[in-house]
Amino acid sequence: MVISCCCSAGHHEHMELGDLIKVIEEEISFLTGGDPHDDDAVYKKLFHSNLKLFVVTEGQEGCRYYTKTFNGKAKGIKVKCVDTTGAGDAFMSGVLSILASNFDLYRVK
Repeated sequence: MVISCCCSAGHHEHMELGDLIKVIEEEISFLTGGDPHDDDAVYKKLFHSNLKLFVVTEGQEGCRYYTKTFNGKAKGIKVKCVDTTGAGDAFMSGVLSILASNFDLYRVK
């Protein structure tokens, strides 16, 4: 199950059901009660046993990603922004497309 969280709307109660969860950076403070850049807090408070990928989007800066065994950051690509409506949906469609086209990404090495 893919969950794109909107914590301000109260949808965070279903996060324990997700295999892949995407949140925006501003929601990390709300969910962890602390520093939005604290990787340990993300693992301790948000990661659960069935979760395979947790993604935090950071707007033009890119995103952070977390798995059970590693985490990292992907830089954003500079573009001329006209409208951000649907940006999160477009981002997730790209993530899901890559995951669907390369099943080796699911294997732990």
